[in-house]
Amino acid sequence: MPHAMVGRAFAETFFHMDTGTFSYVVYDEAGGTAAIVDPVLDYDAASARTATESADALLAFVEAQRLRVEWILETHAHADHLSAGGYLRGRLDAPLAIGRGIVDVQARFKTLFGLGDEFVADGHQFDRLFDDGDTFGIGHLDARVLATPGHTGDSLTYVIGDAAFIGDTLFAPEIGTARCDFPGGDARRLYASIRAILALPPDTRLFLCHDYPPATREPMAESSIAAQARDNIHVGHDASADAFVAMRTARDAILPVPRLLLPALQVNIRGGRLPEAEANGVAYLKLPLNLFVGNRDVRFCRRWRREACIDRMGARLDGAYEPPMTNSSIPVDAALAGLAMKVGEVLKSQHLMLVTAESCTGGWIAKTVTDIAGSSDWFDCGLAAYSYEAKQALLGVRPQTLEKHGAVSRETVLEMVSGAFLHSGAGIAVSVTGIAGPGGGTEDKPVGTVWVGWKRRGGYPRAEVFHFDGDREAVRRQTVLAALQGLLDLVKG
Repeated sequence: MPHAMVGRAFAETFFHMDTGTFSYVVYDEAGGTAAIVDPVLDYDAASARTATESADALLAFVEAQRLRVEWILETHAHADHLSAGGYLRGRLDAPLAIGRGIVDVQARFKTLFGLGDEFVADGHQFDRLFDDGDTFGIGHLDARVLATPGHTGDSLTYVIGDAAFIGDTLFAPEIGTARCDFPGGDARRLYASIRAILALPPDTRLFLCHDYPPATREPMAESSIAAQARDNIHVGHDASADAFVAMRTARDAILPVPRLLLPALQVNIRGGRLPEAEANGVAYLKLPLNLFVGNRDVRFCRRWRREACIDRMGARLDGAYEPPMTNSSIPVDAALAGLAMKVGEVLKSQHLMLVTAESCTGGWIAKTVTDIAGSSDWFDCGLAAYSYEAKQALLGVRPQTLEKHGAVSRETVLEMVSGAFLHSGAGIAVSVTGIAGPGGGTEDKPVGTVWVGWKRRGGYPRAEVFHFDGDREAVRRQTVLAALQGLLDLVKG
């Protein structure tokens, strides 16, 4: 990506697509002095092979600009990618720095990985352990350290000129904030850290550590204090600490273990170095078996036992259902199952996975789908978000959307269907929100009003409003039918 002037500093951005990570070369002027922030070591998990292509791109830029690298800066010990800090330290003879909290991180993970006496958890693997308020220089640029723990205990922000490299704190406003469920993580501390970042001078440019963009936009490396304070879906509009902690706790409870956590931490607590090779010349990483739960949520998901969902979804997954009425306009289970099978056949033929985001149906669409044998070939997971809080925490629905338009609205159902992709790698999503009755209706939104949204990953969402007749059961069943029929129409094009 082209470099951008940041106050008295220049920042060249490099995006690692596989892990959604930004690395930076920050410098004062061409031919001057630089620091490298959060470099990535390429790693193929299937073959357990490392490569330095991404790090070499940083070196190529440094050489082209005739820069002298004085610092290699880690914002924290990352769990989603391997650091190239050790490799670059060897190539550039520049000091590698991180926060002093790395010592606690090392101690925790030394125990987890069963590392022996050869690994000493004292931070000596790094050349400098920064404390909050420390200052240093990068050529003509003044730099200072701002401790921003919460995602991890060792997290730092580097304020260089009027640019701040904020690590895993804030993401793009529509994505939100970093998770806090790692050992040493704390949502309330992250909230305080974010408030400290937002209290920086208003013209400070914020450089993100990660982005997970939809296909409709390019990765966004830079944000602003004003944009984050106004638009961030987790902390914008002066969200309170208690609301943030509740949201973050609920959201983190359903996040899967990061794909590269186990190899990344073993390398990163060593300062971006691989373990020492064994007598046969081969270096090995450890895999602690049966220590992590693969997915800790209560969603309908391929990786979870069905029994875990029964109580939360409000219906037995393995029981037959006898419809209470015979009105021909109310679809019976056979009709729903037949339509779901058609949806599944088309999804499977197109190699698409489905994710559902349901409010008024409480998981009924996911139940209809998972009642079909073999649906694991085309169904990823379902999210039941009934309350305002759940819609915000699980699907990223903005509080201002709910306040302005209500839960049963076009705006909310569109944010729900887009937010479903935050927790799934699926290629297509459906969302529903409505008033099933018997109470809750208004003159503008009577009982039976239901909004349904559909979206392909990377495409534009669409929504449709329905006005169904009948009792609560009838409204919900017709909603499932409409959602499935809309899916079929979408995938058949």
